[in-house]
Amino acid sequence: VGGSGRRSLARLAIAICQYETFQVEVTKNFSVHDWHEALKTLLRNTGLEDRSQAMIFADTQAVLPIFLEDISTLLSTGDVPNLFDPNETEEIYNAMRPLCTVEGLPTSKIGLFARFTKQVRTNLHLVLAFSPVGEVFRARLRMFPALVNCCTIDWFSDWPEEALSSVAFNALHRGQMEIAEDVVPSVVQLLVLVHQSVGRLSARYLAEARRHASVTPTAFLSILECLAAMLQQRRAQVQGHRNRLQNGLHKLRETELQVEELQLTLKNSQPILAQTQVHLQSMLAEIEVDRAAADEKRTLAIMDESEASEKADQCQQIRAAAQAVLDEALPLLDAAVRVLRNLKVKDIQEVSKYTNPPEGVKFVMEVVCKMKGVAPKKVGEVGKKKDDWWEPSRQLLANAQELLSYMLNYDRDNIPESLILKIRPYIEDERFQPAKVKDVSVPCTAMCQWVHAMYKYYHVNLEVAPKRAALSAAEKEYAAVNAKLAETRLQLKAVLDRVAELEDKYNSSVEKLEDLKFQVEQTELKLDRANRLITGLSGEKDRWGELLQKYEQQEGTVVGDVLLAAGVTAYLGPFTAQYRREVFAEWVAHLDTFGLKHSEDCGLQATMGDPLVVQQWQMLGLPCDSVSTENAIILTQSSRWPLCIDPQGQANAWIKNMQKDSLVVLKASDKDYPKALEACVRGGQPCLLENVGEELDPFLDPLLLHQTF
Repeated sequence: VGGSGRRSLARLAIAICQYETFQVEVTKNFSVHDWHEALKTLLRNTGLEDRSQAMIFADTQAVLPIFLEDISTLLSTGDVPNLFDPNETEEIYNAMRPLCTVEGLPTSKIGLFARFTKQVRTNLHLVLAFSPVGEVFRARLRMFPALVNCCTIDWFSDWPEEALSSVAFNALHRGQMEIAEDVVPSVVQLLVLVHQSVGRLSARYLAEARRHASVTPTAFLSILECLAAMLQQRRAQVQGHRNRLQNGLHKLRETELQVEELQLTLKNSQPILAQTQVHLQSMLAEIEVDRAAADEKRTLAIMDESEASEKADQCQQIRAAAQAVLDEALPLLDAAVRVLRNLKVKDIQEVSKYTNPPEGVKFVMEVVCKMKGVAPKKVGEVGKKKDDWWEPSRQLLANAQELLSYMLNYDRDNIPESLILKIRPYIEDERFQPAKVKDVSVPCTAMCQWVHAMYKYYHVNLEVAPKRAALSAAEKEYAAVNAKLAETRLQLKAVLDRVAELEDKYNSSVEKLEDLKFQVEQTELKLDRANRLITGLSGEKDRWGELLQKYEQQEGTVVGDVLLAAGVTAYLGPFTAQYRREVFAEWVAHLDTFGLKHSEDCGLQATMGDPLVVQQWQMLGLPCDSVSTENAIILTQSSRWPLCIDPQGQANAWIKNMQKDSLVVLKASDKDYPKALEACVRGGQPCLLENVGEELDPFLDPLLLHQTF
């Protein structure tokens, strides 16, 4: 039986004495050779290296009788016979010889080994952590008397009430269980009474049912761990239920308020909806009137556009006809102008230097003088005078720049008809042809071309003038029509803008109306849903209120309920139903005595059992009786690994159904089950170890004791 603190106190004493702790790690395949190697290491450390070490050896480690035989020999003589081979013995002799020489002791082999044994007995301390329960302990004492004769027996009794109270106080304050300070003394007293009452029940259980149920300090520490875990879990559960109910009732109250708001909103929306519909009808009528006016204006605009288009076509035809006539004269005029532009002033001035110019030059200059309006000079006898055109011509040629500028800028659109009549004979004369004049003078050829161009342009202009007048009249009419069209378009635009504005307002109003209708529909839908929700939950509201009061009351009884549940989980697993009921009734009476509140239906299943989870367990093969349900809750809530005494295989089948997807089933008789168990621990898989006997393999101790690092 473990859990009394033998090894823990041994380690504490070793640390106080400043010794080193030495322990043998017994595994599944631990052999005698491994045991002897461990003893060799221990004896070398204490005998050769002069290190003070204390070896802790538990009864669970004595898997072979030779282990206890060697321990007994080591206790009585400080040596294990035939432990070292000759080479190792020689090493011991060599190490001890200097010490024996210094101390004046014999250096024989016997003397050297005796000095080694003395060193071992000085530095080595053995702590045997054995359980006194059962016949095995008595048999070992009879077989190996040194276990009694060479040891100081330290009998561990039950913890006194002061120790239990001190541990409970420290756990309650250190564990942050959030228990009120005025309740802590009562909780501590109840924990102590629970532990003591289970001790008395265990003695009665052994006397009446011949079954052992040892109560050790480990169980008391377990109830403290269960109390902390269950308090946190139960508070979270109760607070979760309370918060859900509060939220549900709050939502119902909010829904009722929203129903009132929705009814008011619906009532206020109906007049606005009717008013908006009337306003839309009036806007629609106004839009129809404006659309008719716009159609009328659009018709007028189309007519004006047609008329303007006709006028534009007429103007274009007149302009094209005039341009066609002009195209005949303009090339000749452009050619003359280009020639004039190519003339140089000095070339014209050279012509003026003629005293008696050629006949072609005189002929050309005579026409130029008439074109410029220069009168001839009268020469000859009185009564026989005749015109002399060369003298005025020389004057014109002398001022060549002015003459050239005059010809280039001549007003060809206003040539007098009298001038045309004067120059017609010259135009018809063969001598006044550019080809003829070119043989005489190049500047005069250009002037000749210019005169011909002016003559031709005059006649063309006579033909074009009526067309220009008609074009001007047509353009005036076209401008008037365009002005009228522009005014009509402005009026049409104004009407269309007004129609567009009205349509925008109408569309906006329609959207608002649709939104309002949608809001009214949604409001009616929400109102209907809310009414159905309130009607459907009218009965639940009262039930929720009652449940809320129940959970609020349970918040005040959480400590008492969880205390009872933790006691059942930590202590009552080995007991049958009758013994559980008796001691549980005693605990409830103590709760009332200490003034700790508890629920009327307090119990492990009522406090820590979830009806849905229990129902699921029963569907997976758990028996429906209350004891089986309590055992399942103990199995899931306990901080220690469960040991199921299951002759009918019910727990075995239920566990396999619970974890059928990932459960690894091992048997204690399997040779390689330690490796499989190690793989489960590493991989975090659930593991079921079947067919365990009264004695467990020592290598399971660290796992069973939760010795994690």
